[in-house]
Order: sequence, then structure tokens, then C-alpha cells
Amino acid sequence: MVKKAPLSNFDTGVCLCFPRQGQFDPLKYLTGLAEAIQRNINIIFISIHVEKILGSLPARVETSSGKVVRTDAVVVATNSPNEVTSVENK
Repeated sequence: MVKKAPLSNFDTGVCLCFPRQGQFDPLKYLTGLAEAIQRNINIIFISIHVEKILGSLPARVETSSGKVVRTDAVVVATNSPNEVTSVENK
């Protein structure tokens, strides 16, 4: 425990310190990840509202605009509660 985090503009109060903890730039990491995904001939869909995910091979993803995507794998990555209305395994 330390008296405060090493921040000059914010008093955190007592906090935990993890020595030798790794750090990375999340935007650089995500940029590299997106480039690797696209280099392997995969597609990243963004700003699409998913209505339903049907699990099977191939998986089926239905969007609010009526489009359907069939794929071998689906990754639901969001920083907010999942808005998928149903997930079914068939």
C-alpha cells in the first residue's frame, strides 16, 4: 500500500502499488490486432446493432438492418452491457 498514486493532478488517497507491473498503449495494441485480423482475410464489423446470434457452424448473426452474416466464429466485444437479444446453440 502507498499513500497515493503517482498522479500530479488527482489525489487518489491510499492505494495499492504493484511493482514491475507491465504497461501498454491500448490503442497501439488494438491497431496491431486489427491489422493482424485483416491480414488473415478476416473482416471486422463496427457500429452494427446485432439482434440475434445463432451458434452453430457456421454461426449466424442477424442485424437490426436485416443483414445476415455467417461465420466460423463470433466475438462480442463491448464496453457496455450486451445488447444481443438471444444466443442460441443449434
